[in-house]
Amino acid sequence: FPRKTALIFEGKRYSYTELDHASNRLACALVARGAKRGVNIGVMGRNSDEWVIAHYGVAKSGATLVPVNYLLAEPELRFVLENAEVAMLFVSPEFTTVVNSFCA
Repeated sequence: FPRKTALIFEGKRYSYTELDHASNRLACALVARGAKRGVNIGVMGRNSDEWVIAHYGVAKSGATLVPVNYLLAEPELRFVLENAEVAMLFVSPEFTTVVNSFCA
């Protein structure tokens, strides 16, 4: 199955091998930055190919993925991130303003 299509998003196709390599690269980068079992990593964004890669990459790093609802107001977002003890956060570009307002 390595060459079969694993993911299609907005016309972009990933084979199982490509998806595996992309998630491995992310996992290695996360581990280099301290990701491991017991570390929570948030992902805040709309459905995308990057979300899928993050899902597998975080899992491969040993950390736990915390999906973060991008529709939350700032106080709710702050509560979720603090309550879940999110150590790292992936944010889609369109949502950086709200996160930067209290993470800066």
